[in-house]
Amino acid sequence: MSGSGVVVAVLVSLTDLDNAARHEVDAARSGARLAALQGATLTPLVRMLDELAADGCPQARLVAVTTAARETGPSWVRRVAGHWVRSSAATRQAAMRVQTAVGAQARLDPPTLTRLQWRDVTGDEAPLHSPAWSEPPPHDRHVLLCRGPRCNARGADVVAQALTEQLRRAKRLDDGVLLTQTSCLFPCNRAPVVVVHPDGEWLGPVHPEDVPDLAQRLL
Repeated sequence: MSGSGVVVAVLVSLTDLDNAARHEVDAARSGARLAALQGATLTPLVRMLDELAADGCPQARLVAVTTAARETGPSWVRRVAGHWVRSSAATRQAAMRVQTAVGAQARLDPPTLTRLQWRDVTGDEAPLHSPAWSEPPPHDRHVLLCRGPRCNARGADVVAQALTEQLRRAKRLDDGVLLTQTSCLFPCNRAPVVVVHPDGEWLGPVHPEDVPDLAQRLL
């Protein structure tokens, strides 16, 4: 229960592939709730806002948090929150005031929350729909990189970072090669597993030292 008159802080993980356990510790230390911008592990942000509004929470403050070296963008927290504000107006849940913190945070504690700057979410933020997002970008390969428990335990995070950087330097990331990190893909004994489409090629184990050759093949 949020409690009547209580302002609730919500830490919003920018990616489900972040270290969820670390965010849970941050949430516990700061007395905040925990939601996610994307992925399937944590409660989606819009569902968390639904729960708080239904609980009579008068105000929710959203803080974008990440453990990644490159954040996906705290602006997406405002975009999704703006979508919720517009949608909830039709169901009369919009009495709850929603604010976002300026910038993303790597580590939070109670004093940090009190020092942050806040901006109201008005519902006038950029929409989720755009004509430019109706078709997939031009690409030759769609690469699925498994981030299941065995693959993560065997270094899939390092492989993902290395492959992302190789493709970015070649200016082919999401422009020729689509790279998607997924949950378990099987076959787990070959972890870390990478799947390349349209070839239908299953690779593994793929280690960080294999990434330069893999990137060259993809390019």
